[in-house]
Amino acid sequence: MTSISITPVQGRKLAAEHSVENQQLAADTIKTWKRDPKIRVEFNNNLTSYAAYRKAEAAGRLRICGKG
Repeated sequence: MTSISITPVQGRKLAAEHSVENQQLAADTIKTWKRDPKIRVEFNNNLTSYAAYRKAEAAGRLRICGKG
């Protein structure tokens, strides 16, 4: 298993982008990012893009076609 580290700056930026109500979403995003190498490949190792995806997903602003 590959070890993935998130810099303190990335963690603070991600937390700051989410309101207090969404702190759990930020924590889940980081947890999934660290745990799932397929997610990192899909998002080209770009945590910011993955966080934006999760935020849009939680807000109901995206639709996934052909999932499965």
